[in-house]
Amino acid sequence: MRRLVATLVIATMGVPLMLWAVNNALTSLSRYGVRVRPIAVQVDAGIATSAVLPIALLATVAITAVVVVKSRRLLGVIPLSELRRHVLVFGPTGSGKTTIALRAVKLAVERGIETIIIDWKGEYSQRVKGATIVRKIRNVWDVPGESAREKALIAVELIREMGRDVIDITPPSSLLLLKVLVEEYGRGIPTTEKIVKVLERHAEIALREGRYAESNMYLALIRRLFVLLVDEERRDEGVDGSPRVVVYDLGGLPSIYLKTLYANYVLTALYRAATKAGMSDGLRTLVIAEEAQNYVRPRRLDEPPSMGERIVNELRGYGVGVVMISPDPEQLPRHMPRDVAAVISTSMHNLPRDIAEMAIDPRTGKARRGVYVFYSGRLYTARRPGPPKTIEAPIETRADQPKTTTTREEAAEAKTEPQAEEEARTAEAEELRLEEDEVEEEVEARPMPAGEIPSNEDASGESGREEAEEVAAREPIGAGQPQARAGLPH
Repeated sequence: MRRLVATLVIATMGVPLMLWAVNNALTSLSRYGVRVRPIAVQVDAGIATSAVLPIALLATVAITAVVVVKSRRLLGVIPLSELRRHVLVFGPTGSGKTTIALRAVKLAVERGIETIIIDWKGEYSQRVKGATIVRKIRNVWDVPGESAREKALIAVELIREMGRDVIDITPPSSLLLLKVLVEEYGRGIPTTEKIVKVLERHAEIALREGRYAESNMYLALIRRLFVLLVDEERRDEGVDGSPRVVVYDLGGLPSIYLKTLYANYVLTALYRAATKAGMSDGLRTLVIAEEAQNYVRPRRLDEPPSMGERIVNELRGYGVGVVMISPDPEQLPRHMPRDVAAVISTSMHNLPRDIAEMAIDPRTGKARRGVYVFYSGRLYTARRPGPPKTIEAPIETRADQPKTTTTREEAAEAKTEPQAEEEARTAEAEELRLEEDEVEEEVEARPMPAGEIPSNEDASGESGREEAEEVAAREPIGAGQPQARAGLPH
């Protein structure tokens, strides 16, 4: 169709101009006495001027309008506003999926739309200049929420999604972790090291009291949280830039489970911010979700949706569009291709089955060439796009924008400052002392088993004091004995 239109435009503009030029040349030659044959068609200069030039002008305007409209659409087909309803991009490795995503980023940045990129492999940091690069979340336990219980629920769900396919946390373990987190969030935002110490102390108390199953569950939780301890020790190498374009660079994370946790953390924070901003019919934020199958997980029809799937399904109502990039449609939930604005595939073999049939040309019986774009019930083919030039993020600062990253010099200065270290040691020592007092009070308040004879320090003399000192030495040195257990929401 495009070739036919181009041919008609060239014929409409070129043929009259060519005849007019030939006629003028022959007229000039006849003035010098050169005998020439008259052409079969005579075109008057006035008629040519009055007819050809308007046609040429209209054709130029039409071509310019088409080019401008297509330049404001993804692959010349999908309007930017339609990205609010989400877009799926499929294709094998190295086929240009990231290039298509960069085209979407360029369109969004040019229109001033906030852009968030979940960069699974670390491909976008060098291609989007001036953006904020987040390589480490300072505290993954600093989750959104209005109360300690709400934060604890979100944190437990994030931990469960982190290793759902391999190290699934059982419901009893989730309940134990939930109780611990409710108490810790009541005191403030905890760290992984703090939570691990609390779990260790609970495990030791449960072991002393003969609750072996509960002790094993606490130890299992510690093993699952070990990767978060590793993450806390990593150096923050993020870069502060434009708050309107943020790249979460997950390429340097040491574990696939940690990448999954970060991706779900970003989606959760986006969902929280979107619900506060309210519903929207337009596109306010664009999210590029690389390797989306790792956190928008495939599932059987009888299985509940994952955390990522639930969030993505609801974000569109708040003006947040997600471009989900995955190698194959089978690696995402089955309903996704039928529930989005458009499906893009760099190969016919990576299209959903019901759409792949439309890729065959009925005249030749062969597959059409190009990038396949299924939009508004039709299958289009577009040229394989080349990589865009470096995208420049808008240079702007915002006073209320929280600082998410630190430079290496700032991190080194914070680590070597003696006053901060001394205050931290003092606070930790005071906390340990209070926790040991709580453990002693709990041991003293515990009812005596039937038949056991209480020890009498007066009667036992020196041996009684030695036994008390030995019991005190065996008391766990943890990071906080919980207060009275808070009630859980029904």
